[in-house]
Amino acid sequence: MDMASLPETLMDQARAERARLLALTIADMPPPPDDLSLLIDTICMRNRFTARAEAWRHIGINPNRGRDLIARSARAIDWPIWFTTLAYAIR
Repeated sequence: MDMASLPETLMDQARAERARLLALTIADMPPPPDDLSLLIDTICMRNRFTARAEAWRHIGINPNRGRDLIARSARAIDWPIWFTTLAYAIR
C-alpha cells in the first residue's frame, strides 16, 4: 500500500503525528517510550528488518540497551538517541 492510496483522514493523522514528533526538542526529553518504539518499528519496516535488534544495530545502539530504553530506562532516552532514531525513521 502506498501513501497515495490511503484515505485522506489517515493521511491527515499521519501528517499530524509526524509534525508532533518533529516538534520535540531537547527541552522535551525524555520522550515517551512509545514514540521511540514507533520510530524503531518504522526503521524496521523501511529497511525490511525482521527484528527490532537489527534496527537498533542500524543506528549504532546495542540491542540490549535499546530494549532497556523502551522497557525500564525510559528516563535515559536522551537527545542524541532520540535525534538519531528520528533522523533514520522520518527524514
